[in-house]
Amino acid sequence: MDWELLTAKNGEATLSLNGVQLYSRYRPREDAWKWVDAEFDATKSSYLLIGLGLGYHAERLITLAGNKPVNVYYFEKYEYNFA
Repeated sequence: MDWELLTAKNGEATLSLNGVQLYSRYRPREDAWKWVDAEFDATKSSYLLIGLGLGYHAERLITLAGNKPVNVYYFEKYEYNFA
């Protein structure tokens, strides 16, 4: 797998995997947060996030979840190192 850590137009870190951009090239954190906001269901008792990436999705989900558990599974050591 070819992970590449890049810099977005706003200066934040962004990431590509095998040449495919995983986050926005312009506002990666903001776009990841918007996605989590749109998918978040406050009625759930816990949350599962598959993949860690740069941690933007996890960061927002943990904030929204409050005291509810958030489990994050990642598959590559690179993900952990990036986050």
